[in-house]
Amino acid sequence: MDKKTPFSFFSELEGKEVAVLTHRRADIDALSSAYLASYLISLYKGKPTIYTYEGINFEARELAKAYSIEFKEFGEKEMERIKNKEVEAVVLDTHSKEQLPFREYGEAEVFAVIDHHERVENPIKAKYEIIRSQESSTAEIFYDAKALLTKKELEIIGIAIISDSARFKNANAKTFKRLSEILEITKKPYLELLSLAFPKKPVSERIAILKAMQRLKIEEYKGYLISYSYVNNHSGESASLIAEIADVALVFSEEKEALSIRANTHFPIDISRVAKNLAKALGGAGGGHKKASGAYVGKADKEKVFSTFLKIIKEEIDKL
Repeated sequence: MDKKTPFSFFSELEGKEVAVLTHRRADIDALSSAYLASYLISLYKGKPTIYTYEGINFEARELAKAYSIEFKEFGEKEMERIKNKEVEAVVLDTHSKEQLPFREYGEAEVFAVIDHHERVENPIKAKYEIIRSQESSTAEIFYDAKALLTKKELEIIGIAIISDSARFKNANAKTFKRLSEILEITKKPYLELLSLAFPKKPVSERIAILKAMQRLKIEEYKGYLISYSYVNNHSGESASLIAEIADVALVFSEEKEALSIRANTHFPIDISRVAKNLAKALGGAGGGHKKASGAYVGKADKEKVFSTFLKIIKEEIDKL
């Protein structure tokens, strides 16, 4: 491979089996970046297989159908093979042990981690890592290898950018420039990529979001609207919609033992810090981005989740 890219270390994977892993319930960015990593590993003559953990969300499933992306479910057998060095592992869109079954199946050092989330305190061990929290999506990092990519890969990066930036709420100048170049090269209209980034939600997901709104509690504190609710599934999607109106929204899923926090563009507090502190107080682990974060908190009582969240978010507001 003559063309040098930040991913040239994939050349060490020539002839090797590679497990390309994504985080729990992979979203569009996770699946997109896993596909892009798999594509490059194949160019470097590795033998990649994409694995998801606890399935993928609806939007990612629609992307997989549209672009014929194949994947398998990750489990104990695959983890044992990684631990025994029978297969190498490349982890995408997370570097947190909480997002992969490392606690359930034991420790293992992976070949590489590629992610765009804020650094966590107890990361997955990796020989190589690319962690760029300034990027709007993990898939966007792969634009650095654009000389090796076809129109298909560039389209997938574009879809991931639109999706994970939440229609450019978490974008910067480079994000707009890259997407503009992608649209020019692929000749795809923006609306076509937008429809793939945000397909019409299934009835079950829309019902879950409406139930979150039915159960919604709201507090006004020093001019800010703080909201919180709970659902069985789709906590992230629910929190995102609620935060369009409220300044900050937390939605907790007892079933998934996880919570999602979202903030609107006017809220001046870094939500990733709130998620980390909340998770720590509840015995879990969390983090993410300034406007969109989450945490895994085990079998925490929802009332304790809500009261701890209110305490932490009010303390942060008091510091302003």
